[in-house]
Amino acid sequence: YETWARDSDPNRVRIGHLVRGQAYLEMQQPDLALRELEPIQPSRLRHLHTFRGRAYAQLGDFQKARAAFEREIANRGDLAGAIRELADLHLIMGDTTALEALYGDRTLRPYIPIRILRRLAMRTGRVGRYFGLLAAPLRRSGNPVGIAGALLILIVWVTFLRRMDPFEPEKLSAVLLTLGLGMLMPFVSLVLYDLFEMVLGLRLGDSPGRDLLFCILGIGLIEESVKLLPVLFMIGCTKEVNESIDYLIYASLGALGFSFVENVL
Repeated sequence: YETWARDSDPNRVRIGHLVRGQAYLEMQQPDLALRELEPIQPSRLRHLHTFRGRAYAQLGDFQKARAAFEREIANRGDLAGAIRELADLHLIMGDTTALEALYGDRTLRPYIPIRILRRLAMRTGRVGRYFGLLAAPLRRSGNPVGIAGALLILIVWVTFLRRMDPFEPEKLSAVLLTLGLGMLMPFVSLVLYDLFEMVLGLRLGDSPGRDLLFCILGIGLIEESVKLLPVLFMIGCTKEVNESIDYLIYASLGALGFSFVENVL
């Protein structure tokens, strides 16, 4: 693309600068990105203002970033990218009024990521909308092949785990209860993710150091902790866990329920 940026064909020159600008954005070098993006004409080129807005956001100039994203939307160009970035920017700035206005536009609403809508509902105290959005990914996961594959994996592992204790096989009701609890845990994780970001302000995409911190404290700590809840429930609230092998079986069943929902989504 460096060669394209020096080409005699104006279209290749524009594409060359646009892609180089995007590359600098991915490398967290917004100044160099803007150096590539600012001279590009015509200004209605698809993705141009989305990339400019991302560069301004990385520089901390949120007003210019907002203007760039709004211009991309007005041009009806990269709607998905511009609306996603604008909604994220409103969330970072704590501008719930602007985010509600974006949500209120039915033509733009489908482009707003569900995670941002969840955080908006949480911040504005709309409990019903929030829990409805928690279930939204399940309604959208309509891939029959993926669901069949996830179900096959579940059946194979449940069969294997039930045969691990031939002298005292686990009751089917206890197995299904543990699986069901495990299947609820991804949604508990989502609630904790939202609280984690709202309280601590940590999220993916900020910087390599903060991304690492989020992956350790957010993803790792939250997900692996909630996977313990089903087996802890079975230990504390039932009499099914009465052998050493049962700890392994019920812990595995809880994690299996969690992974089933992840695979379906």
